[in-house]
Amino acid sequence: MTILFVCIGFLAPAIMAVGFSGVFKRLHKARQDFLLIGIVCGIYLMLGGLLLTGLSLFLVLLGVPSALLDSWILPLVTFGLYGGTAIVGCCCLYLFLIRLPVIAMNRRRQRRELVRLGWLLRNPKDTLDVSEFKHLLIVGITLWSSQDMSAMKTLQRHFQQEDWSVQVFFVDDVSRLADIQSFNPGVDAAWPTPILTEYQDGVLVQLLYGENALKWMKHA
Repeated sequence: MTILFVCIGFLAPAIMAVGFSGVFKRLHKARQDFLLIGIVCGIYLMLGGLLLTGLSLFLVLLGVPSALLDSWILPLVTFGLYGGTAIVGCCCLYLFLIRLPVIAMNRRRQRRELVRLGWLLRNPKDTLDVSEFKHLLIVGITLWSSQDMSAMKTLQRHFQQEDWSVQVFFVDDVSRLADIQSFNPGVDAAWPTPILTEYQDGVLVQLLYGENALKWMKHA
Protein backbone atom coordinates (compact mmCIF):
# COMPACT_ATOMS: atom_id res chain seq x y z
CA MET A 1 0.00 0.00 0.00
CA THR A 2 2.83 2.39 0.83
CA ILE A 3 4.44 1.73 -2.53
CA LEU A 4 1.12 2.54 -4.17
CA PHE A 5 0.99 5.93 -2.43
CA VAL A 6 4.55 6.65 -3.48
CA CYS A 7 3.69 5.88 -7.11
CA ILE A 8 0.62 8.11 -6.94
CA GLY A 9 2.71 10.91 -5.46
CA PHE A 10 5.11 10.83 -8.38
CA LEU A 11 2.56 10.19 -11.14
CA ALA A 12 0.08 12.85 -10.03
CA PRO A 13 2.15 15.81 -11.37
CA ALA A 14 2.19 14.34 -14.86
CA ILE A 15 -1.53 13.61 -14.74
CA MET A 16 -2.30 17.16 -13.56
CA ALA A 17 -0.09 18.71 -16.22
CA VAL A 18 -1.95 16.85 -18.97
CA GLY A 19 -5.31 17.76 -17.47
CA PHE A 20 -4.53 21.49 -17.39
CA SER A 21 -2.93 21.64 -20.85
CA GLY A 22 -6.27 22.61 -22.42
CA VAL A 23 -6.64 25.48 -19.95
CA PHE A 24 -3.12 26.69 -20.80
CA LYS A 25 -3.91 26.77 -24.52
CA ARG A 26 -7.17 28.62 -23.99
CA LEU A 27 -5.55 31.20 -21.73
CA HIS A 28 -2.66 31.77 -24.10
CA LYS A 29 -4.95 32.22 -27.09
CA ALA A 30 -7.06 34.73 -25.16
CA ARG A 31 -3.94 36.59 -24.02
CA GLN A 32 -4.90 36.15 -20.36
CA ASP A 33 -1.26 36.50 -19.34
CA PHE A 34 -1.80 37.49 -15.72
CA LEU A 35 -4.23 34.60 -15.24
CA LEU A 36 -1.81 32.22 -16.94
CA ILE A 37 0.97 33.25 -14.57
CA GLY A 38 -1.32 32.75 -11.57
CA ILE A 39 -2.48 29.33 -12.68
CA VAL A 40 1.04 28.17 -13.56
CA CYS A 41 2.35 29.31 -10.16
CA GLY A 42 -0.54 27.58 -8.39
CA ILE A 43 -0.01 24.35 -10.28
CA TYR A 44 3.70 24.37 -9.54
CA LEU A 45 2.92 24.78 -5.85
CA MET A 46 0.57 21.81 -6.02
CA LEU A 47 3.12 19.76 -7.96
CA GLY A 48 5.74 20.60 -5.37
CA GLY A 49 3.42 19.49 -2.59
CA LEU A 50 2.68 16.21 -4.36
CA LEU A 51 6.34 15.55 -5.03
CA LEU A 52 7.18 16.19 -1.38
CA THR A 53 4.39 13.83 -0.40
CA GLY A 54 5.87 11.09 -2.53
CA LEU A 55 9.35 11.89 -1.22
CA SER A 56 8.24 11.76 2.41
CA LEU A 57 6.59 8.37 1.92
CA PHE A 58 9.76 7.12 0.26
CA LEU A 59 11.85 8.39 3.17
CA VAL A 60 9.55 6.62 5.61
CA LEU A 61 10.30 3.39 3.76
CA LEU A 62 14.00 4.10 4.26
CA GLY A 63 13.48 4.43 8.01
CA VAL A 64 13.71 8.22 8.42
CA PRO A 65 11.97 9.24 11.70
CA SER A 66 8.45 10.51 11.04
CA ALA A 67 8.89 13.31 13.58
CA LEU A 68 11.60 14.86 11.42
CA LEU A 69 9.38 14.65 8.34
CA ASP A 70 6.42 16.17 10.22
CA SER A 71 8.46 19.17 11.35
CA TRP A 72 10.08 19.97 8.02
CA ILE A 73 8.22 18.46 5.09
CA LEU A 74 4.61 18.46 6.29
CA PRO A 75 4.34 22.30 6.48
CA LEU A 76 5.75 22.58 2.96
CA VAL A 77 3.36 19.93 1.67
CA THR A 78 0.41 21.72 3.29
CA PHE A 79 1.45 25.08 1.89
CA GLY A 80 1.98 23.70 -1.59
CA LEU A 81 -1.24 21.74 -1.84
CA TYR A 82 -3.60 24.19 -0.16
CA GLY A 83 -1.91 27.36 -1.41
CA GLY A 84 -1.66 26.12 -4.97
CA THR A 85 -5.25 24.89 -4.99
CA ALA A 86 -6.48 28.24 -3.69
CA ILE A 87 -4.56 30.22 -6.34
CA VAL A 88 -5.69 28.01 -9.22
CA GLY A 89 -9.27 27.98 -7.96
CA CYS A 90 -9.46 31.77 -7.68
CA CYS A 91 -7.94 32.28 -11.14
CA CYS A 92 -10.32 29.78 -12.74
CA LEU A 93 -13.35 31.31 -11.02
CA TYR A 94 -12.33 34.77 -12.23
CA LEU A 95 -11.71 33.47 -15.74
CA PHE A 96 -14.95 31.55 -16.23
CA LEU A 97 -17.32 33.72 -14.17
CA ILE A 98 -16.07 37.20 -15.09
CA ARG A 99 -13.48 37.46 -17.83
CA LEU A 100 -14.86 35.10 -20.49
CA PRO A 101 -18.43 36.47 -20.21
CA VAL A 102 -17.01 39.99 -20.63
CA ILE A 103 -15.14 38.89 -23.77
CA ALA A 104 -18.29 37.36 -25.23
CA MET A 105 -20.34 40.48 -24.47
CA ASN A 106 -17.72 42.83 -25.98
CA ARG A 107 -17.47 40.63 -29.06
CA ARG A 108 -21.23 40.93 -29.69
CA ARG A 109 -21.20 44.68 -29.13
CA GLN A 110 -18.28 45.25 -31.45
CA ARG A 111 -19.84 43.18 -34.22
CA ARG A 112 -23.03 45.25 -34.05
CA GLU A 113 -21.15 48.55 -33.95
CA LEU A 114 -18.90 47.66 -36.89
CA VAL A 115 -21.93 46.72 -38.98
CA ARG A 116 -23.58 50.04 -38.09
CA LEU A 117 -20.52 52.06 -39.09
CA GLY A 118 -19.79 50.05 -42.22
CA TRP A 119 -16.36 49.06 -40.91
CA LEU A 120 -15.05 45.62 -41.76
CA LEU A 121 -14.32 42.96 -39.13
CA ARG A 122 -11.25 41.19 -40.44
CA ASN A 123 -10.75 37.47 -40.12
CA PRO A 124 -7.13 36.92 -39.00
CA LYS A 125 -6.90 33.88 -41.26
CA ASP A 126 -7.56 35.92 -44.43
CA THR A 127 -4.87 37.74 -46.37
CA LEU A 128 -5.19 41.33 -47.55
CA ASP A 129 -3.55 43.39 -50.27
CA VAL A 130 -3.23 46.85 -48.70
CA SER A 131 -2.26 48.37 -52.07
CA GLU A 132 -5.92 48.08 -53.13
CA PHE A 133 -6.88 50.91 -50.76
CA LYS A 134 -6.21 54.62 -51.11
CA HIS A 135 -6.29 55.18 -47.36
CA LEU A 136 -6.57 52.21 -45.00
CA LEU A 137 -6.72 52.09 -41.21
CA ILE A 138 -6.43 48.73 -39.42
CA VAL A 139 -7.03 48.49 -35.67
CA GLY A 140 -6.37 45.41 -33.52
CA ILE A 141 -7.94 45.28 -30.05
CA THR A 142 -8.20 42.79 -27.21
CA LEU A 143 -11.76 42.18 -26.10
CA TRP A 144 -10.91 41.76 -22.42
CA SER A 145 -9.03 45.05 -22.16
CA SER A 146 -11.16 47.88 -20.77
CA GLN A 147 -8.64 50.41 -22.16
CA ASP A 148 -8.87 48.98 -25.66
CA MET A 149 -12.66 48.91 -25.55
CA SER A 150 -12.90 52.48 -24.24
CA ALA A 151 -10.53 53.80 -26.91
CA MET A 152 -12.39 51.88 -29.61
CA LYS A 153 -15.69 53.35 -28.45
CA THR A 154 -14.22 56.86 -28.66
CA LEU A 155 -12.81 56.22 -32.13
CA GLN A 156 -16.12 54.87 -33.38
CA ARG A 157 -17.92 57.91 -32.01
CA HIS A 158 -15.65 60.66 -33.33
CA PHE A 159 -13.79 59.33 -36.37
CA GLN A 160 -14.87 61.48 -39.31
CA GLN A 161 -12.60 60.40 -42.17
CA GLU A 162 -15.29 59.18 -44.56
CA ASP A 163 -12.83 58.50 -47.39
CA TRP A 164 -10.86 56.05 -45.24
CA SER A 165 -11.39 52.31 -45.23
CA VAL A 166 -11.39 51.08 -41.62
CA GLN A 167 -10.89 47.45 -40.68
CA VAL A 168 -10.79 45.90 -37.21
CA PHE A 169 -9.53 42.59 -35.90
CA PHE A 170 -9.63 40.94 -32.49
CA VAL A 171 -6.19 40.04 -31.16
CA ASP A 172 -7.92 37.39 -29.01
CA ASP A 173 -8.53 35.42 -32.23
CA VAL A 174 -4.90 35.52 -33.36
CA SER A 175 -2.67 32.57 -32.51
CA ARG A 176 0.48 33.63 -34.42
CA LEU A 177 2.14 36.92 -35.34
CA ALA A 178 2.28 35.67 -38.93
CA ASP A 179 -1.52 35.76 -39.02
CA ILE A 180 -1.47 39.50 -38.34
CA GLN A 181 1.33 40.12 -40.82
CA SER A 182 -0.66 38.37 -43.58
CA PHE A 183 -3.09 41.30 -43.72
CA ASN A 184 -1.13 43.91 -41.77
CA PRO A 185 2.36 44.16 -43.35
CA GLY A 186 4.91 45.98 -41.25
CA VAL A 187 3.60 44.83 -37.87
CA ASP A 188 6.41 43.19 -35.91
CA ALA A 189 4.65 42.42 -32.61
CA ALA A 190 1.24 41.36 -31.33
CA TRP A 191 1.63 43.09 -27.98
CA PRO A 192 0.93 45.54 -26.38
CA THR A 193 -2.50 46.37 -27.74
CA PRO A 194 -4.20 48.11 -29.33
CA ILE A 195 -2.30 47.80 -32.61
CA LEU A 196 -2.94 50.59 -35.11
CA THR A 197 -1.62 50.74 -38.66
CA GLU A 198 -2.27 53.34 -41.34
CA TYR A 199 -1.55 52.80 -45.04
CA GLN A 200 -1.63 55.24 -47.95
CA ASP A 201 -1.60 53.69 -51.42
CA GLY A 202 -0.26 50.46 -49.93
CA VAL A 203 2.58 52.15 -48.03
CA LEU A 204 2.76 51.95 -44.23
CA VAL A 205 2.82 55.51 -42.89
CA GLN A 206 2.01 54.93 -39.24
CA LEU A 207 2.40 52.02 -36.79
CA LEU A 208 1.40 52.42 -33.15
CA TYR A 209 1.20 50.07 -30.19
CA GLY A 210 -0.17 50.26 -26.67
CA GLU A 211 -0.26 53.72 -25.10
CA ASN A 212 0.59 55.54 -28.32
CA ALA A 213 -2.24 53.81 -30.15
CA LEU A 214 -4.66 54.56 -27.29
CA LYS A 215 -3.79 58.28 -27.46
CA TRP A 216 -4.28 58.37 -31.24
CA MET A 217 -7.65 56.61 -31.03
CA LYS A 218 -8.93 58.95 -28.33
CA HIS A 219 -7.92 62.09 -30.23
CA ALA A 220 -8.58 61.05 -33.82
